Amino acid sequence: MTVEERTAIVQRKVEQIERQQFLRENRCKEAEAKSELRRKIIIGEMFIKQFPIASQFTPGKSSDENNQIFKPLDDYMEALAECQRLYQKMEDVLMRQ
Repeated sequence: MTVEERTAIVQRKVEQIERQQFLRENRCKEAEAKSELRRKIIIGEMFIKQFPIASQFTPGKSSDENNQIFKPLDDYMEALAECQRLYQKMEDVLMRQ
């Protein structure tokens, strides 16, 4: 076997390994994306269970339209998050004393 033939064989093996690695990485990314989507769905279902009024918001046809439609809900969740931060801050102050 000549040096060129051995080089070609090694090159094909390297390309095959790189292709397999690329496919593995893509499968991992797809699995992570599916897991993230499922997490968002579950959290959304839990939120709607606790705050049924959220199910009355109907998505629009564009992200701009969705931003307008869901703005009151986003503001509400932002206020809830701020309440949680303030509660945690009060708890931290109490624990230091």
